Amino acid sequence: MEGELRIVNPSDEELVECVQRGEREQFLELYRRHHRRIEAYARRQLRNSEAARDIASETFLQAFKSVDRFRTDKRISYLGYLFLLCRRLVINETKRLAASPVVSQVANEQQALEDLPDSAPLSISLMLDAERRQAVREALAQLGDEDREVICLAFEQELSRSDIMQILEKPSVAAVRSHLYRALGRLRSIMLRQGYFTPVGTDEHE
Repeated sequence: MEGELRIVNPSDEELVECVQRGEREQFLELYRRHHRRIEAYARRQLRNSEAARDIASETFLQAFKSVDRFRTDKRISYLGYLFLLCRRLVINETKRLAASPVVSQVANEQQALEDLPDSAPLSISLMLDAERRQAVREALAQLGDEDREVICLAFEQELSRSDIMQILEKPSVAAVRSHLYRALGRLRSIMLRQGYFTPVGTDEHE
């Protein structure tokens, strides 16, 4: 419409308000912004690419259906809200898979390969980066589900501690920080046992 003002680079919350006013097509921008992150989170939790794609799609379907009920003055950001929806679906899917477990090591290895660049040959630096990522993945896999999830939300998804508090239903931001500190300590201990880090104070020339 002529003379209509449009916000340049609107925030998620501003886009939600547009959708709530009837501009339903604006939800596509929210999808474009966050679909990959939501799917990556689901894949990290489920370790199943196909299930993660389904969960990500269902997350946005539920978000669209409930968009009119979201209040932009909530303590949680809209991105945090998407992760909250996704987490609930992941929990349900985990229970379903536990009832009829199917483990595909080939699928997991294929996913790891998909994370690497397509170009070849790999440079030494990229090979070392890939080795480091693999070492972290292996260490994360040895953590409990709750520890792995809080690390994923904080560092892989870069969510605020406040959003993580809401997603994980923690009583306070301080509780999130405490959990994250303990989880990182356990992760470091695992990597030390794997020989990836040298403990501080160790003299390699002894």
